[in-house]
Amino acid sequence: MRLDRVQVAVRPRGVLECLDLALLVCGRRPLGVAVAAVLGAVPMILLNRLAFAGTENADVLPTFVLLTALELPWAAAPLTMFLGQAVFSGRFTAASWRECLGAAVASLGPMLLYQTLARGLAFVTCIGAVVWVPAAYYLGPVILLERGRVAGMPGRCLALARCGLDKILILLVIDALLLGGGWILGARFLESFTALWRGDAIGDVLRAAFDPFAEDGDAAISAVQALVSWPSQIAFWAAAAVVTVYRFFTYLDTRIRHEGWDIELEFRAPRTYAGLASLRAAAGAILVAASLGGAAAAAPVAEAAPAEATPADAARDAVVKQRFPWYDSSADAYRPLVRPERPDLRSSGGLEWVGGIAKWTMVAVLAALLAGAMWLLVRYGLDRRGPRRTRRAAAAAVLGTEAIEALPEAARRHDGDLLAEAERLAAAGDFAGAMVFFHGWQLMTLHARGVIELARGKTTRRYAAEVAAAAPGIGGLFRRSNRLFEDALFGRLPVAAADFAEVWGRRDDFRSPPAAEAAA
Repeated sequence: MRLDRVQVAVRPRGVLECLDLALLVCGRRPLGVAVAAVLGAVPMILLNRLAFAGTENADVLPTFVLLTALELPWAAAPLTMFLGQAVFSGRFTAASWRECLGAAVASLGPMLLYQTLARGLAFVTCIGAVVWVPAAYYLGPVILLERGRVAGMPGRCLALARCGLDKILILLVIDALLLGGGWILGARFLESFTALWRGDAIGDVLRAAFDPFAEDGDAAISAVQALVSWPSQIAFWAAAAVVTVYRFFTYLDTRIRHEGWDIELEFRAPRTYAGLASLRAAAGAILVAASLGGAAAAAPVAEAAPAEATPADAARDAVVKQRFPWYDSSADAYRPLVRPERPDLRSSGGLEWVGGIAKWTMVAVLAALLAGAMWLLVRYGLDRRGPRRTRRAAAAAVLGTEAIEALPEAARRHDGDLLAEAERLAAAGDFAGAMVFFHGWQLMTLHARGVIELARGKTTRRYAAEVAAAAPGIGGLFRRSNRLFEDALFGRLPVAAADFAEVWGRRDDFRSPPAAEAAA
């Protein structure tokens, strides 16, 4: 790292100043940051989709969480190396890319050893969040940017962590807020944008924004299915890229504070030594004058003469006249160039209490927003059963205008029997069209049984959650049927004859509960 080529001001910063600088750099170098982020995120998205998309195994959630924890350092590696080159050089050229590639190859061993094996062991033994995460907070930049001895990397990382452990705990909270908030908001935005692109009504999109994550009653399966969806994965790794940029600048701030980069640059600056040439000339003239004056004033009487100024005193006087910022003339000592100063509150005219009121008002507003978010999560995301479902199960509902409006458009416009139309289309080989009418018939039948409540704005995920809670015997069947329906209607994909026959052959299960469910 060459400090004389650094592209940002080298000075100590607060945690929010580092966040502001991270966002500023993302805005100044959007293409480079985006390319580096994509290079790290795309392999992880494809791996997660390949491993977990469409899974119905409830035991994969811990595996998914562990795999994501191991993927984070690898996804951040290209962006960290890009920032190291971009911040400490004037331009990012082809030679910079080659240097990054060489650094990546050289860092494979330490990354596998520390960021995969040791990190995985820490998370498997459940000490990751308590010990590993704060202790190894700067391990990625240490491996990728400093490139020291492999055996000395843990000690170097612990030394940086000990320099500001209290600050690292605050940074972890900010990282979690950025990652969690960016993931949730980004995923919701992408899902809503996709729905609008498909032509859904804006009111339906807004109502669907508060639907639960679950596609069925199993919380583990629903969580994995929500996390590995395309909008969720894109939003998560985009938020992780922002966290990576923020962590890079907090790493620089830690080194600036505890290695004195700002003082080193101050001493390198030519303005610090302005006047030294005149100082040397003045000191030489003083020495010559003192020598000539001493020889001319020599008296034959060997009596005590008055004390003469020594060369050191003359040099000191010359330094005092130059008024260097690093010299304290009153104490004849070095003065630190970086000195924390407290603002003079007396200059505020006695209005310092206004700042306190504003501060606590902001805290109260943030607390209210957090409480509201938690309420929405519990109200719409966790309480999947609800009090209304028990009341609906008491008696079968009657189809009305509102229920008819909740059906798919093709089924809503059809005047005849939906099941007969689905059978006719299947016989003609149009299994995608048959699946749309078959799905509409399922919704009407389940509504009549009191299993679900048809309403405009509800999504297939919401219906699947209601079916899994009220009629678990057909939860899996309805979920598979939902996927075929979404592929046919939204994805414009063909439906295989075998897949259609699998759900069509069990259509009688929608009319009456299975034997096991009826016995229960």
